[in-house]
Amino acid sequence: MQYEKIVSGILIFICFSFSFADRVDDLISQLKHKDFWVRRPAVLALRKIQDPRVDESLISCLKDEDFCVRRFAAEAMILKGDGRAIESLILCLRDTDDEVRRFVAEALGQIGDARAIEPLTKCLHDDNMYVRIAVVNALSKIKDPQTINSLVLFLNDECPMVRSSTIRALGEIGDNRAVTYLIPFLKDNAVHETAAVALAKIGQPSIDSLISALKDTEEESWIQGIERESVIKALVLIGKLSVEPMIACLKDKDASIRTIAAHVLYEIKDVKAVNPLIECLKDDNWMVRAIAANALGEIKDERAIAPLIVCLEDNHYDVYNSVSNALIKIGQPAVTHLLEHLNDRNPRLCTSAAVILGEIKDTRAIEPLINLIQNNNKYIRGTAIDALGNIGDKKLFLI
Repeated sequence: MQYEKIVSGILIFICFSFSFADRVDDLISQLKHKDFWVRRPAVLALRKIQDPRVDESLISCLKDEDFCVRRFAAEAMILKGDGRAIESLILCLRDTDDEVRRFVAEALGQIGDARAIEPLTKCLHDDNMYVRIAVVNALSKIKDPQTINSLVLFLNDECPMVRSSTIRALGEIGDNRAVTYLIPFLKDNAVHETAAVALAKIGQPSIDSLISALKDTEEESWIQGIERESVIKALVLIGKLSVEPMIACLKDKDASIRTIAAHVLYEIKDVKAVNPLIECLKDDNWMVRAIAANALGEIKDERAIAPLIVCLEDNHYDVYNSVSNALIKIGQPAVTHLLEHLNDRNPRLCTSAAVILGEIKDTRAIEPLINLIQNNNKYIRGTAIDALGNIGDKKLFLI
């Protein structure tokens, strides 16, 4: 008997979905069948049929005694986005079945009627986290100013997935009011990256609050580390709008703020930052100097060449490394300047220029490097030979 019911239901779904969709009245009548094995496929078959009679019948199915029929009816509301179903759908937010409540929330979001905001907000304490996530997503789709006030209530949810969905939704909406609520989540180990992305989507209104967060030093070091990493990510994602505020931060009295500002500018690579970054090559903090050099190497502006060459005499190994790499990245435009220093009286500057020229591999450096092999300093001679080996031009076989 059970087998026959299942087969009957499958046949109804197949026939009415593909061959007899015009027999709407017959299919609607199956929605009142005493057996749910018949009602379930009838709902599935009706959900794609565009007919006012169908819509009314599916709305009535939201009250069906079978949870699957109610679930399929709610799913049909998502596909149709029928505003007439609002009141019935709102009542179904109290359904005993988790999946029904989830589909109902999705349907209300799809319809986008502001009447659903308050009932959806009341689902704040729903036992099922997937229902709460669906509610958050639904609220984010309803284009109404009061949705922000409802969404922020879900930021305190004990489930990281719900908090993450809420943060993401606030970012998608892009309302300036959300910034104040999102900033504290830059410290939340579970959702800090999502918070950074959300603040970046809100854009320029987030910048001042992000900079203020950088200057908050009251937290434990590991929390501070998470927060600063997130702030950097947000400022980088905001992009060019962050450039001027970060340039201003290069003059901050706190070296860690100057370091972060230089790092953000390194990631954004905007030419507006070239001159301020050149000034940072003189900073008394080695990390600021190193990151500034790295940033100049990424931007590849010729104005940085001469100041970078001067910094090859920096006594800090990391700064020296960063400066060398920056000149290598700038490449051919730096060759003429570097050639001028091959005969420098300072052996360190001379060898540094030779090493960098070898890495750039520009053939203009071959003759000057060959001449350097005659130098009295064995370290300079060795560096010149290594540089020529890196260039690897055929002319070298004639030496």
